[in-house]
Amino acid sequence: MGTARPRAEFATYSLTLKEARALANVVGFVDAFNSGDVDRALQCLSPDAIVSDCDYDAGTQPSYQGPREIEAWLRARAADKDVIELDRLFNDNPTGPGHGVGLDHVRRSSGTLRSRGFTQGVEVYGAPKVAFAGDGRIRAFIYGNDQECKRVR
Repeated sequence: MGTARPRAEFATYSLTLKEARALANVVGFVDAFNSGDVDRALQCLSPDAIVSDCDYDAGTQPSYQGPREIEAWLRARAADKDVIELDRLFNDNPTGPGHGVGLDHVRRSSGTLRSRGFTQGVEVYGAPKVAFAGDGRIRAFIYGNDQECKRVR
């Protein structure tokens, strides 16, 4: 009878420096988002970035494009104490343009969600997606879908 191997803390992986920097931008963006650090979050985005997110009040998925719109969205999310609990990044589009990354996370919490009775936040269905600009900054951050955005109304 064999003995069980302990689970490795890190899976085997291989990244180029460019890939590692791009992934660091994703983690940096989520960390800045969670702490309400709008300036640091904006540094992770390309100048032509687009973000889509759930508006849980309206049950819609609006998009924000460019620094001004995204900054306003980030400030609103910071004021709402919005937090994305990130668990894992995965290679969502290894050969396509933009080399996408998917985000797995356990839950999302905010003042809006708490006011609707979700005191522990909500588990998120469907992985948010990230696409990169050529310099490794985030070109697109796509969060949610129609079903996700309407389910807490």
